Amino acid sequence: MKAELMELLEGFSKTLTVWKYNSYVFKVRDYFIPYLLENKQGMSVERVFREEFTRMDIVNATVYYVEHNRNVESLSAIHDFLVMLNVLFGYIFEKYPNSNLQQYKSFTVFQNEIIEALESKGISLKSKEVYPSLDYEKFDFVINYVKTTNVRDCRLKKFKTNAIAIKLLILYGISLDKLSALKVNNYDYKRRAIEIPGNDERDKIYLEIPYSLALEIEEYLESRNAKKSDYLLAKNSNTQIDPSFVKDTLDVIRQEYEEIFDKDDGVNQFTVTGIQKFAIVQMILAGMNQAVIKEFTGQGDDILEDCQRQVNVEKKIDINRHINFTMRGIETYDII
Repeated sequence: MKAELMELLEGFSKTLTVWKYNSYVFKVRDYFIPYLLENKQGMSVERVFREEFTRMDIVNATVYYVEHNRNVESLSAIHDFLVMLNVLFGYIFEKYPNSNLQQYKSFTVFQNEIIEALESKGISLKSKEVYPSLDYEKFDFVINYVKTTNVRDCRLKKFKTNAIAIKLLILYGISLDKLSALKVNNYDYKRRAIEIPGNDERDKIYLEIPYSLALEIEEYLESRNAKKSDYLLAKNSNTQIDPSFVKDTLDVIRQEYEEIFDKDDGVNQFTVTGIQKFAIVQMILAGMNQAVIKEFTGQGDDILEDCQRQVNVEKKIDINRHINFTMRGIETYDII
């Protein structure tokens, strides 16, 4: 059975983006498959998914994940695991239809049941973050939306400004204070980079912008030539953008998402902080130093700590093992 499940995982992993691969595969490999091996041993994979796997297995598999992943601290981890199962079973149902499970549009409806099951075992998790990070599925939706929506057809005239703002926030995680304060002369046409001012000349940081986004910014600035505003991103009134300005577009995107997928996860990830956290999580996963992230994004310790906790869960970091492994590599360890 294990060989069949690993083959299924290999096929599933090939359908994922790099980001989803990094977030989903370890959850399936290290927690979902072991749950199946412990509870469905002796059956074929086809029988398990066509006949034997029920809503209670969704609940119990999630409980298993929480019990066995020591990095899980927050209720948001339950939501993330259920979202992963939604994507996984979308793939599984193509091979092994299961009418009992397919009636549920989203497995997140089992969240309260899972919380109760955990509490009955004496496991209590922290409340969800007020502004949780965007997940990979919603990241894909947001980016597709801002790339493909025709400005003339959009419900918001300010969409073009916000489309650029959202792309910069979701890529760099920069604070809205820093982003809104940027001036037109902070954009370097020759280098296709945005200058992030520091305390002095030595502290300046130049963020090299992806080519397609750079062209979009340049076209946007050219279209604004007749308007007298020093700000890189400006409202129709030529004033600075603010959180409510960007929020309006994110609310439209969230509404569109819920209409298309006919679901409300009960957790609003479509927030300015949510997309900033997504960016910072990607930077930490890529190995960027947190002091550097803090310096150029202008984000506070609370945001960085939330992001690091998410990374710990995604990378399944054993804190004790990580500390001791690192300490053994420090020269003074052997000297002392």
